[in-house]
Amino acid sequence: MSSGRYESSDSNHIGRAITFLLIGIGAGALAALVLAPKTGKQFRRDLKRGYEDAKDTLQDWTEEAKDRARDAKERVRDVAERGANLADELREAGMGAEQAGLLTAAADRAGRWWSGTGGLPGQVIHGDLTPANFLADPGTGEVIGLLDFELAGAGFRVQDTMAALYYSTALTTPDWPRRTAAFLRGCSSVNRLEPAEVAALPELLIARSLGSVLWRAARWRAGLARFGDVIARVEKLEASTRWLAANEGTFLFVATAANAAP
Repeated sequence: MSSGRYESSDSNHIGRAITFLLIGIGAGALAALVLAPKTGKQFRRDLKRGYEDAKDTLQDWTEEAKDRARDAKERVRDVAERGANLADELREAGMGAEQAGLLTAAADRAGRWWSGTGGLPGQVIHGDLTPANFLADPGTGEVIGLLDFELAGAGFRVQDTMAALYYSTALTTPDWPRRTAAFLRGCSSVNRLEPAEVAALPELLIARSLGSVLWRAARWRAGLARFGDVIARVEKLEASTRWLAANEGTFLFVATAANAAP
């Protein structure tokens, strides 16, 4: 892992994105190249062409991320309306009025925050950094690879940091400040978050919880999940909201210190 001061640039973003994409392509595609009966010259030419195609695609995705940031205000109404409509639907299906109100409030909060995200750095992100999607060295614990690029695409750089933190146990233990600080220091050794990204972490925690509810609700509507599964996600959103109400100040202090310049 590299260390030192992080300099935000399109070339840095694209370089890391290419690494992630090549991991996501998988061993099958690489094996097809290696095992195909070609001369060394043909192999190198095909490999170079594949790399250039991937680079062009990722440059397009980076531009898409910037466009998404510029168009953020247009999403505000959609986020709030989806949350409100879902709350009404779930209440009719049996969810309590208090939880329905919580869901509506979270959607409103996410919508209001989203309108001010135009300055956040954008790049290609993984989008689903759950523990199950990491490969780690059993001897050292070092992360050596990523799986499941189904949700990969253009987004805000800080989203992956928040997703990994959200799905870890760092925020759910009594000594969460120490664990969270250690986690964020590790992240900042590679990519130090900008002040605006640190400030966005609490809002992204709510947005991540809300997105989990919306995703599970979509599966419920399609008959692929139980109503109780949706309620469980709403309860996680409720827990995240209450946790932030009690700890947001300390959380921001820890995150700021972990990303401070040496």
